[in-house]
Amino acid sequence: MPDLIQPPAPGIYPDVPFRAYLSWDCASRSSLSHMANWREYTPQDVRYAMLTDSPDTDALALGSALHAAVLEPDKPAWDLGPVNPKTGITYGRDAKAWADYTPENPGLPLLTSEQAEKMDPMVEALRAHPKAAAIFLHAEARELTIVVNFDLRAWAERLGEIWTGGEDDHLLIKGRLDLLCPGVGLVADLKTTRSKTEWELQKAFALYGYAHQAALYPELARLAGHESIAHFAAVFVRSEEPYRAGVFRADDTSIRIASQELLPAMIEMARCYRTEEWPGWSDEIQDITLPDWKLRSAGY
Repeated sequence: MPDLIQPPAPGIYPDVPFRAYLSWDCASRSSLSHMANWREYTPQDVRYAMLTDSPDTDALALGSALHAAVLEPDKPAWDLGPVNPKTGITYGRDAKAWADYTPENPGLPLLTSEQAEKMDPMVEALRAHPKAAAIFLHAEARELTIVVNFDLRAWAERLGEIWTGGEDDHLLIKGRLDLLCPGVGLVADLKTTRSKTEWELQKAFALYGYAHQAALYPELARLAGHESIAHFAAVFVRSEEPYRAGVFRADDTSIRIASQELLPAMIEMARCYRTEEWPGWSDEIQDITLPDWKLRSAGY
């Protein structure tokens, strides 16, 4: 488990290593998306995820390598994993040889041979997309880390929501902005995807917390002093052939729905931090009912 530490004071922090960012013990978009997903996470599960290292998956490694290649092109972006001398290609990520491997450049994501072949066409697809290329050109900061003491009561008022959070009206939130473009009022995030259609990307926005990110990151940027930021865009690139890129800006309805989902999750997390209690199931006997879909099918 990672060692969580007290986060720094609210402010803007360039050049923070990603591992250091992960160690700051405060709310983030991912933890808030988990908290909002009450069907699959209790607060106890959210806290466990915050305290547990994510497994080194192929998708995570490829995404990390692409971020480095595009956002920090003057630095090494990735390294090749252990190669099987009999085949000339890397072992699988689950193989013992991978676990025992000592990389030449610790800290760089390790790619399989198949993933390494994807890197150039993915980067080229991004560079060939006119709007993606313009975002990269206008970015005044890349991988910028910010910490904000978020005023939940004020946000609820702007959303037209009745305040139900009691004294839990502030929450320390960290964010890592891939591309900050104050000149065009935009913050953007680079994402890999296997999706083929816009319909599949819509599902990704709903399932993976991207809509929450679209609602939260412009708010964080404005509270950190970048008041011109008004929009969030996801810059997608396919990680499978045919490679292509696209830029998608969340619409107002999606952002409002995501904001309404985030607010109670923020209040709950503020309460957990204040009380130092992250509840799972109740200590009392609870009544349980069938899910709504089953009740509807039975005519109730």
